[in-house]
Amino acid sequence: MFARPNFASKAMRTSATNTAAWPKPAVDILFLITVLKKILASGCVIKDVCVQLHVSLSESTMIKMKRAQDVLSQKQQKPVSLEMVFEESLSLYLEKFDPLKKKVRMGKKRNSNSTNANSGSAQLGKSLKTPRGRTPLSNSIKHQVYLNSKGQCTHINALGKRCDETKFLDIHHLRPLSQGGGNELENLTLLCKGHHRSIHLRHPEISSN
Repeated sequence: MFARPNFASKAMRTSATNTAAWPKPAVDILFLITVLKKILASGCVIKDVCVQLHVSLSESTMIKMKRAQDVLSQKQQKPVSLEMVFEESLSLYLEKFDPLKKKVRMGKKRNSNSTNANSGSAQLGKSLKTPRGRTPLSNSIKHQVYLNSKGQCTHINALGKRCDETKFLDIHHLRPLSQGGGNELENLTLLCKGHHRSIHLRHPEISSN
C-alpha cells in the first residue's frame, strides 16, 4: 500500500518557512511606545502635531473660504493654504470675542494710554510733518477702488475676456503721475501684478504708478 501523504506536516513546514522569510520590522513598536512614554513623563511638549479634520462645507461657506484665501494671500503677498486661512480666522475671532483675551487687551490699552499721555507732544510734532514724495492714497480711496473693481484685475485681453485674478493686486493710475495724473477715483483701477508689470515694461517712460 502507498503511504498517505502528510499534508498537515507539509503545510506547517511551508508556513514556518514563509514566516521565517518575512522581513523583521526596522524598529520595535514596543521600543517606540516606551520612548514616547518617557517623553511624556518628562514634561516635554511635542509641537506641530497635525490633526486631520474631515468636514462637509456648504457652497456658500466654501466661497467665503476661497475669498478669505485670496484676501490673506494679497495681505501676505504670497500664496497661502486653506489651513493658514483657518488658523488666521480662528485667531481673529478669538481676539475679538474671547472674554479672556478681551480682558488682557483692555489691560494693555490702559497701560498704553498712560504712556501716550507722556509722549503726546512729541508725536504731535511728528504728525505735522509733510511726507516727502507722492501723496499716499487714503484708505477710503483704496476701499472704493476695490469695490468698483469687485476685488478683481480689470485687464481685458484681445478677446474681450477679463482677467480673473483676485489676489496679488495693485492699484494702477490710468494716467501716470509723471504725466499729470492724480489720485482721483476715476484715475485709479485694479490690476494683478502680472498685468501691472507688463504695462510698465511696454511703457518704460512711465514711472512706477
